Amino acid sequence: MTPYGTPVRSQADLYQLWHTLMGEPGFATPQLWIVLLDADDRCTPLIQKVTDLPDVPDPEHLSGLMHVCGSLVDEAVPEGSVAFLRARPGPAGLTTSDRAWAMGLTAAAQAAGVPCRPVHLANDHEIRVFAPDDAAATA
Repeated sequence: MTPYGTPVRSQADLYQLWHTLMGEPGFATPQLWIVLLDADDRCTPLIQKVTDLPDVPDPEHLSGLMHVCGSLVDEAVPEGSVAFLRARPGPAGLTTSDRAWAMGLTAAAQAAGVPCRPVHLANDHEIRVFAPDDAAATA
């Protein structure tokens, strides 16, 4: 099943998109997946995977990433949005690194004015949304 053109209008739709793109959970290295959604909330073929991620994101690198993502949204999918999934090998549940990536991506997108869907996290056992309660648990 190809996800291209599939509307992503709810949290359940976004989860299903990530599930379709990821297939069965299991990752050899930490990764960041980036998907652009058009103004009609459809998944575009503009999907990028970044590997060799550090445990904790560098704010300067996140700022640069958001600059690129903002340009892509403006040029390729005006009025669209971006979605991120941080994937890593290992057990279910949230790690300190997972929280740092989710909160860093969210804050960097907000600071840059990049329309961003809720960040998702994946490991060898599950795909899940990074919920507001997860951020509150860190504070």
